Amino acid sequence: FRLDLGPFEIEPEIPTYILTGELAYPELRRIFPRIPVVAVKNEFFGGNIGTAGLLTGRDVLRTVKNLPEVDLGLILLPELMFYGDKTLDGFTREELVSRILVEKGYIVESALEPVEIPRVLEKVGAV
Repeated sequence: FRLDLGPFEIEPEIPTYILTGELAYPELRRIFPRIPVVAVKNEFFGGNIGTAGLLTGRDVLRTVKNLPEVDLGLILLPELMFYGDKTLDGFTREELVSRILVEKGYIVESALEPVEIPRVLEKVGAV
């Protein structure tokens, strides 16, 4: 993604987390200093893969388990982790989104590029 972005001084009104692969983590923290960014360790492929496009539903769910339970929050996932409507390990988007909402209270949205994140936050009424 473009390195000339941000930082965006957006501060969501509901608990919000950006989940991403380990490679994009430092840059997303720079771009969104007021939103917690969480690096998802990719254990599905042995732990040495850091790209967001190879994240799996299992790794995302393991990471989400460590987030606080909320009445209503927002998790932003990289759109690149979905191939059509599934993750690499076979979770459908609907199944992943439903589990996160039911188990932890977060609605889930995705963004292809960091520049889309402010629009997604506005769309769901988080800012």
